[in-house]
Amino acid sequence: MAKQQRRRRTMSPAPAAALRALRESETRYRVLAEQSSLGIVIHKDFIIRYANPALVTLFGYGRIAEVIGRDLRGVLAPSDRARVEGYITGRRQGEPVAPRYRCQAVRKDGTRLWVKVTASPVAWGGEAAVLATVADVTERKRSEELAGDQARLAQMIARGAPLPDLLEALTRMIEGHSDGMLASILLLDPDGVHLRHGAAPSLPASYTSAIDGLPIGPDVGSCGSAAYLGEPVVVSKIDTDARWVPFRELALSHDLRACWSTPIKSSEGRVLGTLALYYREPREPGLWELALIDVATQLAAIAIEREAVALRSVAHLANAAAHEINNPLTVILGRLSMLAQRVPTQTPEHEWVSSSLKAALRRAGSRKAALRRVGSPRAARLKVARHRAGSRRADSLKAALRRAALLKAARRTRAASPPVPAGSIRALAGSIRAPVASARRLRVRRSRPATHCSATANSPS
Repeated sequence: MAKQQRRRRTMSPAPAAALRALRESETRYRVLAEQSSLGIVIHKDFIIRYANPALVTLFGYGRIAEVIGRDLRGVLAPSDRARVEGYITGRRQGEPVAPRYRCQAVRKDGTRLWVKVTASPVAWGGEAAVLATVADVTERKRSEELAGDQARLAQMIARGAPLPDLLEALTRMIEGHSDGMLASILLLDPDGVHLRHGAAPSLPASYTSAIDGLPIGPDVGSCGSAAYLGEPVVVSKIDTDARWVPFRELALSHDLRACWSTPIKSSEGRVLGTLALYYREPREPGLWELALIDVATQLAAIAIEREAVALRSVAHLANAAAHEINNPLTVILGRLSMLAQRVPTQTPEHEWVSSSLKAALRRAGSRKAALRRVGSPRAARLKVARHRAGSRRADSLKAALRRAALLKAARRTRAASPPVPAGSIRALAGSIRAPVASARRLRVRRSRPATHCSATANSPS
């Protein structure tokens, strides 16, 4: 003890001051590292020698001792392990390596996160080591990927992709941004009281078929209640929620434990359908899931409303085509009916007029059936693609349809009729050809069959 005191008394003031400064610097560095919000790690040959509390918390461990001595490669995602190992090996060998990089890491519970690493060489215990600061950039990375997916889906909408393809792409998009999520979109039926299947690529087909046609109501699961109330319905435990009593066994038999449903609303506030997010374990939405729901419902509303506008355009086109088709047939039927009343019965002339009238009626019936098929959902979707090709193509289609209708109506009427009897009936039959020839010259929306018929009626027969 006396020797130590003599050594201290004989130590020069300069080295003592330097030693105190070094100790103070070490204390400041340790306090800074332990209080930092960034994770700090020092590793040698991938073995962790030092870790601050922020790094331990970031990777989901409870104590620093759980981290010290672990292989750093064990906390890296398998997809990024080789790349990060190449960075570290290259830096150790003196090769030019980027000091900053992003990679995926794995927490203690198995969940993944994106981290930004800034590394630099240091000495630890007299040996070369690597000091790295680790920042959690998961939210930023997710936002960047979500923005890219939004842009791709917006391009699909702009190109006029079919609604089923859009809804499936949308559900797959949000499923890719949350582990374990099963997304579903139901569309509100035109009757306003039932929900129909829209898209559910990851749910079992038996489940989606069972809920297809689900009625809405205040206590009808998550989706039926959300559509009825017009507000989100979050069910974190299906097995205990009263709204799921009628469907509990169905959901649990498919291992569905949680369901959050949000109404999809139009720009006017009308409910168009629902977006449901299922999980196989009891769960409540976090901030990231709420952001996904907001993005998905907005994109779904745009796609559904755009499809409705397209279908209305097709209906308008079908009505215009019906007008152009029915005009010449109306004129022909009117002339034949007038002839049938004027020609005496039990004569060859009356038989010819009657057979011609029946043929024209059959033709009119087939036209109406064709128009009904145009109004069906499947045919309407086919017409949507044609209508979107542009007004020029639609106008040419209408013109071709009008010309074909006029020519075929006249030809089939003549083909279905027996030979024209001689005599005055030829003069009567000539009055039928006049409306047909006149109808060929009609332009779109300028035909007036009533005026034409009155002029023909006043002419001598």
